Amino acid sequence: MRKPLNVIKVILLLLIIQNVSFAAPLARHVIALYNSKTDKNSWYSSVLQYAAMPIEQQGLVVTYYDIQDGFPVLADDPNILGAVVWDLYLMTPEQAEQYLNWAIRSLEASKKLVFMGTVPGEYIQDQGAQLDKINKFWNLMGLAIDHSTQGDSFGAKYVSGPPFVTNFERAITGRMPTYRPITTDSEKVTVYVSAKSPLGGNYTLIASTPSGGYAATDFALYRAYFNKRDYIQWYINPFTFFKEAYQTGSYPKPDTTTLAGRRMYYSHIDGDGWNSVSLIDEYRENRDISAKVILDEVIAPNPQLTVTVSPIGADIDPDWVGLKQSQEVAKDLFSLNQVEVGSHTYSHPFDWGFFKDYEPRDEEPYLDKFPFKTWANNTVFDRVTEFFDKVDGEQNAHFEKEFYYPKKIGKEYEIPRAFANQKFDISQEVAGSAEYINQFSNPNKKVKVIQWSGNCLPFEKALELASIHNLKNINGGDTRFDAEFDSYGWVRPLGRNVGSWRQVFSSMSNENLYTDLWTDRFYGFNRLPHTFNHTETPIRLRPMNLYYHMYSGEKFASLKALKQNIEYIDNQEIIPIETSFFTDIVNGFHTTEIRSMGDDRWSFINRGALQTIRFDEAIFKVVDLSKSVGVIGQRHHQGSLYVALDEIVEEPLISLREQEKYYELAQADEPYLIESRWRIRNLNYLAEKKWSFEAKGYGEGEMSWYVPVDGEYTISVGGRVVDSVGANNHVLKFVLTDSETKSENGWQEFLMIYKGE
Repeated sequence: MRKPLNVIKVILLLLIIQNVSFAAPLARHVIALYNSKTDKNSWYSSVLQYAAMPIEQQGLVVTYYDIQDGFPVLADDPNILGAVVWDLYLMTPEQAEQYLNWAIRSLEASKKLVFMGTVPGEYIQDQGAQLDKINKFWNLMGLAIDHSTQGDSFGAKYVSGPPFVTNFERAITGRMPTYRPITTDSEKVTVYVSAKSPLGGNYTLIASTPSGGYAATDFALYRAYFNKRDYIQWYINPFTFFKEAYQTGSYPKPDTTTLAGRRMYYSHIDGDGWNSVSLIDEYRENRDISAKVILDEVIAPNPQLTVTVSPIGADIDPDWVGLKQSQEVAKDLFSLNQVEVGSHTYSHPFDWGFFKDYEPRDEEPYLDKFPFKTWANNTVFDRVTEFFDKVDGEQNAHFEKEFYYPKKIGKEYEIPRAFANQKFDISQEVAGSAEYINQFSNPNKKVKVIQWSGNCLPFEKALELASIHNLKNINGGDTRFDAEFDSYGWVRPLGRNVGSWRQVFSSMSNENLYTDLWTDRFYGFNRLPHTFNHTETPIRLRPMNLYYHMYSGEKFASLKALKQNIEYIDNQEIIPIETSFFTDIVNGFHTTEIRSMGDDRWSFINRGALQTIRFDEAIFKVVDLSKSVGVIGQRHHQGSLYVALDEIVEEPLISLREQEKYYELAQADEPYLIESRWRIRNLNYLAEKKWSFEAKGYGEGEMSWYVPVDGEYTISVGGRVVDSVGANNHVLKFVLTDSETKSENGWQEFLMIYKGE
């Protein structure tokens, strides 16, 4: 049972409840426009690929909107901060005029707009007739367009503005592309890059203004394609650009990377290759499947690291391609404490768009290309023949091969899904797969996550069914940041909205992309730590995510790379969490409402599972615990202040104060958490130098607490003293084991008491 808060905290909480309804929430929603006539869905838009991640890093929520459905009204929604547009090609003249009118109305409503490339006024057939509106648009942006010149780039020279913004990943050099003749004389406009014409004009190429931001086409991001691959790098610092454009410097940022003061870690496995016979010597002799190799070599030896295991329903269903060993391995995996149960669909769609309006006749031309039987030849005779192929659990001939990955013909897959024993049924793919997989786990451990397959672009009905059946969802994104993909432009956003539903992206790429679609460099996954490092320093952008497939158990090189990653991860300061919990945190990021209570005081509601708030550029800021509610701890990292919230407090309040010495821990009269490998909740100050909390987690319970007084402290768990440790320089560090925190729901109460020097 939770103990009562002290009197001051009760008074503060009552004040919050009384005043929170009077404080308007901060506007933190940004509408991202795209055109499905050129980008068939939001995934293919430049906004999602490049702009959304740095916008989200500013604590803002990005919602994608197709202009084929019209232009959304921004003025009526106080939660909308503004919009971002990155190239809108092939607009009709009517749409071009709507675009211009939409921009003017939005700016007049004080919405902040950012334009990357295509701007309102283009594609209008008779610009002369709309000249006044075009000028009005630019004036509202704090800029102006010079109609007397064409902005000829011949002989023009680049002029860079403030340092640390331009020449970010790539220097702006070479012949200048054609640009618009945009000017400004406002001191409130910050020009990052301009073009100095040989005729004397000075034209704005990239700028932030009180109304948003502007970047001329091809001046923000370098993009090229050669040697069969894409190359991208930022000319400008996108984090600074969007921070200034949306003026979010003082905003508290809901954070999806950190929990209890540590970088989060989660892992998930797609079931592809579950039944492939391993080629590793000691397993090949017994004809063991790859899933067993992963069980024995990777998961079972590492109970301290969480992992979500998601079979393909067909791979463990004997009516499809399942084997006796397939099911035995599933049961063994799901019995492990650190394993969360997931689903990787039933038939593993490769091209989700193919099945959006599925008709069986659409699939018929592909059926002879499937390596397994299909619904066209699923007769009684075929099933009897298959039975004899599997007598005594022997693999049929297909499983003697390595994992089968379909080739792509152009942008289309050779086959639309991995298995076609039955006609496609979206209900079977989502709820049906979860129901079937559940039978291999205990009644209290059910499928929690569906991991999208193939191109990871589920249509709206698939996401709706996942939500209806209380399944979290993840996959897509494919973030990489290493020598081959050397740009923040390859770090994808948290996810995307599909209609009314939200798809959560995985935080890192899987080994498939490191091995050229499982065709070469099978050791390639050992490069993953480069992405871990680049998304941690100098900016923590993503949690650590180990995402792979069962076919990593096929080959010695791929297994070794996977083990190297495990070893690297196990030596980092992390807090392991379940994949489903991470998706809940992402959803909490989108629903959190922030209200300013004045004087560096903020309240938070509707945050769901999100438990960390980040304040950037805050080395001289600390939490004033005496005036805060629901704060468990605080920690500075890379110039930001990460504040840990108590998940049982629905409406926490953070009050900040100044501290002169940035290199010291925040001084306080009460203990607070610095960092922990386990989740912490229900923190209560019982008396001077005495406090309690609840914790649970995986592996050893490493944690550090700030204490006002150095000396000896006893640690009790469940009423039993388990340790006595000393605090030095106001830091109390200790480590507890799983055996000391056994409880039915995983949570156990700790009692900390000061015993003296």
